[in-house]
Amino acid sequence: VFTRFVGGDGKTAVRPLICKRAKEVILDAHIIVVSSGTLWSSIIPTLETVGLPECLEEAILRRDARAVMIANRMPDKDCPHLNNIQIAELVAGYFPHNSLTLLVDTNNFNHSVRAERAHMIGDLQSNKVKVVPVGIGYGEKPSMHNHETLMLGLSVALFPDISKSDGIVFDFDDTVFAKRATHQN
Repeated sequence: VFTRFVGGDGKTAVRPLICKRAKEVILDAHIIVVSSGTLWSSIIPTLETVGLPECLEEAILRRDARAVMIANRMPDKDCPHLNNIQIAELVAGYFPHNSLTLLVDTNNFNHSVRAERAHMIGDLQSNKVKVVPVGIGYGEKPSMHNHETLMLGLSVALFPDISKSDGIVFDFDDTVFAKRATHQN
């Protein structure tokens, strides 16, 4: 992928640099999520940040972080001719070999966009990314993911054995497991 960044004058070549805090957060992460978004105006410019590919490699290969990309529900306005698999394969080039998992929402909408959705989903086959089809559904509007089923889909994609359990516990506020040992009995 070739990209060119320019400064405010439209001429001077510039590239963003990863800051110290962002690097710390990525290296401490267990899961790295590439959210749905536009490929050329959002995702690729972020991944082209100087120092980010090396940071991702260290987080994944040396610290066992998992990388997952959430596929768009609607065609990407930057490249409507590409489906989710093709987009993920371009993004996979910024990650260590075969380390990116693509979460694809297989729920259809209504008849007016069904063909468009079939194009977006593609054939669910790739040699560069692990493709996990999940029925996520939409949120407030058809272009948005349902956040509750998206979290469940992420859990199943990254931790397949969890689907065999009787329940899932999200401990966002450390009430079950206190990392900082701040809770009293």
